Amino acid sequence: MDTDNIEPVARALCEREVRSWPHAAPPEVPVLVERYWPVYAAKLSAGLIDDEGKDVPHTVERGLQAWEAWLDERSGRAHV
Repeated sequence: MDTDNIEPVARALCEREVRSWPHAAPPEVPVLVERYWPVYAAKLSAGLIDDEGKDVPHTVERGLQAWEAWLDERSGRAHV
């Protein structure tokens, strides 16, 4: 996936998911999207979800690695 496009795609996928949550009232949706879109971005970047937001089978460890790599990339640290 083109990394320039990850944020808007991740936000859209996150919003779609949040709107499906029965406990998320409409006024809360933007706040929840703002909080959780980076998780979708990390998973997209690592290939753990596709462009439609469907999970690609992976381990919890691989998910954590994706999150750590996303954080490292944003902070300018090299991921080891």
